[in-house]
Amino acid sequence: MSRRSDSPRRGSGFSSVCRRSCTALSRAVRESVILSAIDRFVQCVYGALQNGFFGTVFSTYPVRDSGDSGSRSISSLRRFVIQTADGSGTVFLFRKFLNFLMRCRLRVYGTFLLTFGLYSAIAYLMGVLSEANSAPTMTLVSALICIGIALPLLPSNQSLAQALADSALALPILSFLGIRREALHVTGTAGRSNLALVIGMVLGLTAFVIPSIYILVGFVGIFLAYRVFITPELGVAALFFGMPFLPTMVLVALVAYTAVCYAIKLFLGKRRMQLEAVDIAALAFAFSLACGGVFSFSTGSLKPTMVLVCFLCAYFLTVLLIRTGEWLKKCLWCAIAASTLVALYGIFQYFSGSLIGANAWLDSNMFEDISVRVISTLENPNMLAEYLILLFPLAAAQLVSRSGLARRSCAFFACAAIGACVILTWSRGAWLGLLFGGFVFLLIWSRRTLYLIVAAVAAVPFLPMILPDSIISRFTSIGNLADSSTSYRVNIWRGTVHMLEDYWMTGVGIGESAWATVYPRYSLAAIETAPHAHNLYLQTWVQTGIVGLLLLIAFLVLLLQCHFSYYRLLGRMRDSVADSVLAAHLKPIGEENSFPGSGKNEITAMRLEAAAPLCGILATLLQGLTDYTWYNYRVYLMFWLAAGLSVAYTRCGRADMRRLTDAASAHSDETQPTEAALSLPLYTPDSSSTQKGTSSHA
Repeated sequence: MSRRSDSPRRGSGFSSVCRRSCTALSRAVRESVILSAIDRFVQCVYGALQNGFFGTVFSTYPVRDSGDSGSRSISSLRRFVIQTADGSGTVFLFRKFLNFLMRCRLRVYGTFLLTFGLYSAIAYLMGVLSEANSAPTMTLVSALICIGIALPLLPSNQSLAQALADSALALPILSFLGIRREALHVTGTAGRSNLALVIGMVLGLTAFVIPSIYILVGFVGIFLAYRVFITPELGVAALFFGMPFLPTMVLVALVAYTAVCYAIKLFLGKRRMQLEAVDIAALAFAFSLACGGVFSFSTGSLKPTMVLVCFLCAYFLTVLLIRTGEWLKKCLWCAIAASTLVALYGIFQYFSGSLIGANAWLDSNMFEDISVRVISTLENPNMLAEYLILLFPLAAAQLVSRSGLARRSCAFFACAAIGACVILTWSRGAWLGLLFGGFVFLLIWSRRTLYLIVAAVAAVPFLPMILPDSIISRFTSIGNLADSSTSYRVNIWRGTVHMLEDYWMTGVGIGESAWATVYPRYSLAAIETAPHAHNLYLQTWVQTGIVGLLLLIAFLVLLLQCHFSYYRLLGRMRDSVADSVLAAHLKPIGEENSFPGSGKNEITAMRLEAAAPLCGILATLLQGLTDYTWYNYRVYLMFWLAAGLSVAYTRCGRADMRRLTDAASAHSDETQPTEAALSLPLYTPDSSSTQKGTSSHA
C-alpha cells in the first residue's frame, strides 16, 4: 500500500489551504506563457549550437553536411588538433618529470629543503642587517619550516611514491586531487643529493630578490595548475575553498584558467555541455551586465564589469563540470571547511580584541553594550555575515540528513562556529535572512516541521529571559529610524528612487564610478555620498536598467522552478517505488543511508542536500532588501558558486532517478511511475537535442 493511503485525512484546515495554494501556484508557473517562450528559446539555442560554428569547433556535435567547405575545413582541423593534443609533447614531458619526482628518495628532498632553508635564512639575516631592512618576516618563517621538514627526511632512502602510499594522511589529499593510488606504484628510485644541494643553494640565494615563500608557493601553484588542466573540476573545488582567503584578482585568474581548461576538454570531446532554461537566463543576465559596463556614464565601469562577468562564469563552470556525486561532495566540504575557518577566525578576533576601528559600523549611542563587530577575512561585518548565511545551510543539511558520528560531529562543529560568528557580526539583515532560510529549509524537510515553527513563534515572548540584552536590543531596533544605520539606508533608498525616475530603462552603468557620477545630483541633503544603494534589487536596477532586473528575477524564478520540479520528482519516486528497491539502489548515490536499509530516508537526504544551497541563496536575497550583498566581489562569486551547486545537485539527482527507474523496472513487476511522472522537468531540453548537443565523458 502506498504511503498516501496511510496518511491522515488532509481535506481541511490550514495545511489543506496551503497545499491547494501551492498546487495552484505550481500549475500557474508550469503553464506560464513566459516559461514556455523561454523553453522554445532554449530549443532554438540548441539548434544553433549543434549546427553552427560553436558546435563545429568546440564539441562533438554532429554537423549536417551542407556542402560548406568552410565547415568541412574546420571539422578537419579540429580532428587534427584532437589527435595531436592527445599526444602533446609538453604534457608528456611534464608527466615524465612528475614520475621522476615520485621516484626521488626522501633524502634528496631533505637535502634540497635543508639547503634552501639555510640559504633563505641567511638572505633574511643579511636583509635585516642591511640599511634597507626590506626582508619580510615570512622569509624567515618559511625557512624555518623547510628546515624542520628536512631533518626527518635526511635518513630515509624511501621514494616519495612509497612514502605517500604508506601515509594515511596523504592518500585522502591525493584522492581529492584526482590522483589514484595506482599512480603511486612506481619502480626503482632516483635523484642525487649533490644536485639537490646545488638547486637548493641557488633557489635559496634568490631570496635576496624574491621572498622564499613566493618560491614555495610557485612550486605548489605549478603542480596545482597541472592538476586543474588534467581535471578542471578541481578548479571549481578550489574556488569554493579559496574564495574567502584569496585576493579578488587571484580568484579572477583561477576562474579564467579553469574556464580555459574546460574549453580545451570540451574541444577534445572529453567534457560535455548541456544548457537548460535557468542557464540561458543566467547567460542573458551576464549579457546585461556587459551592456551596463559598455554603455555607462563612466569609463571606469569596464574593469568591474569584467570582474562581475568573469565571476558569473563560475556558475556555468559549476553546473557543467560538477556532474557526479563525488565532486558534489568535494565542493560541499570545501565550502563548509572554508566557512568554518573564516568563522573561527572571526570568533578569535572578537575575544582577542585584535580589531582596530571595528566599531565603525556601530551606532555607539544606541548600542553601548556592543563593543566590536567581527570582519574575519572579508573586511566588512555585513559582507562576512552574507557569506556565512549563504553556506550555513550546507552544514545544517549534513547534520540532519546523514548518519555517521564523524560526519555529524564535523557538521555540528561547523554549524556552531558559523552560527556564533553570524551573531558576532551583529548584522540584523543577516539574522533575518538566516531565519528565513531556516524556515524554508524546515518546510522542504517535512510538513511536520510546521509544528516546530509554531512552537518557536510561541516561545518568542520568553526569549528575553534566555538571550542577552544586547541581542534583543539589536534585533528589536530593526526599522527604528532613530538608529543612524537605518535612517542612512532609508535616505539612500529615497535618493535611488529619484535616480530611477530618470534612468529606469537604461540604468547608469556598472561600478562605483558610474554610481558616484550620477547619485550626488539626486541625493538628499544629509547623504551626499554613498558607495551603493544598500539594496540588491535597487542597485541592480540602477546599474543595468529594468531589463537587467527582470533577467535577474527570471533567473531566480527558474532556479526555484528547477528545484521544486526536482522535489516533486523525488516525492513521486518515494511514493511509487518499493522501499526495498530504493534501499538497494540508492546507497551508491550517497556514501551511506540515513538509516540502514531505508531508501525513503535516502530520498529525504537527497532533497535536503539539494535544498541547502537554495536556502542559503534565499537567505542572502532577503538580506539584499537592506544591503547590496554583491558589493564585495568575493561574496558575489560565492553567490554564483552556490547557485551553480544548487542546480548541479538537481541535475545529478535527476540522473540518479533515471537510473533508479531502470533498476525498479528490472526488480519489480508492480505498477511503476509513469514516464511523465519520472520525466525531466518541463523546461529541460528534450532527449534528442540533448544527445545532439553533448559529447560523452572521457
